[in-house]
Amino acid sequence: MGRINIVLNGREFVFESGVLNIIELLNKLGIKPEGIAVCVNEEIVKKKDYFDYFLEEGDKVDIITMVGGG
Repeated sequence: MGRINIVLNGREFVFESGVLNIIELLNKLGIKPEGIAVCVNEEIVKKKDYFDYFLEEGDKVDIITMVGGG
């Protein structure tokens, strides 16, 4: 199946799955898609595209958690 190397929030990660979409990534990390934003290579990915957006070797992924307050 292969491996995929990505940079996630500034740290290198290797996943054994050669094919990985954003939803699968979030599931592997135990992160729910509510209340977050995902950027890949400095571009925001819309939530509706999380199932169809497949990560590629060397992608830079940032997961940003929304925090309420005031």
